[in-house]
Amino acid sequence: MEYLKHDLSYGDPTKWIDLHFISDSHLGAVGHNSKALTERIKSIEQNPRAVWFGVGDLGDYIFYSDPRFTMSMIRNADDFKEFKQGIGKQVRQIAYKFEPIAKKCIGLGTGNHEEKIVQRYDGYDPTWDLCERLKVKYMGYSALTILKINTIHEKSNTVNYVKVFTHHGFGGGRRVGSKLNKVEDAMKVADADIYAMAHVHAKTGNKIIVKGINSAGKPIEQEKVFIITGSFQDNSVKGATTYAERMMFTKTPDGSPTVRIRWTGNKHRLETQVVL
Repeated sequence: MEYLKHDLSYGDPTKWIDLHFISDSHLGAVGHNSKALTERIKSIEQNPRAVWFGVGDLGDYIFYSDPRFTMSMIRNADDFKEFKQGIGKQVRQIAYKFEPIAKKCIGLGTGNHEEKIVQRYDGYDPTWDLCERLKVKYMGYSALTILKINTIHEKSNTVNYVKVFTHHGFGGGRRVGSKLNKVEDAMKVADADIYAMAHVHAKTGNKIIVKGINSAGKPIEQEKVFIITGSFQDNSVKGATTYAERMMFTKTPDGSPTVRIRWTGNKHRLETQVVL
């Protein structure tokens, strides 16, 4: 697990800060939804109070020499030329795609598609390469990040903290409940306010309230947020047979969820919204 710290300073703590979680764009795959990803990137770029986490599988990284490759992954000769240019070509395309929001990135995590490249190509890690190109932090397969948010409000300075656990995810699961169970199990692994998991291509979320007690003996409540980070990959594509089609996976809405955070009343009481 990686451990990160990131400082954010946005002024008024009662205004929403948007945390975006982008994963499973599978750029390079025949079903990659470039339009939806471009729209998400533009929305982050245009919001001065938005940051984002990369949670793995930004690229598909399956090439003609890979045992998983099938000719249905390409549509025409030009696509095959792209495949033959190798991993570096895809990494450069992803870096170019995300460059407009690189300065808003908390960090980039790796996924199972990136890990397969590490295993097959003598340790070359496309996620490390992307981090170097975009000048962002590396989050590994899982990370615990603390966001230190300095706020200036009504002539007073306060410091608030939010802990975020990210993990690319594992396994399958066809029902929403089974997918959410996995990310809720992350509470056994790390103490956080927000838990985000990728891999299963669903876009959903849930919140629970955890009862507690402070040092003064007064009861407190803490919101915990759980999200599955979605995808930018279409299940079914005309003229091609995708893995999702063969497995008859349910189509979920393209895109990624947003977790909105702010402080209300008591400056140390975190309020959250999950926007799907």
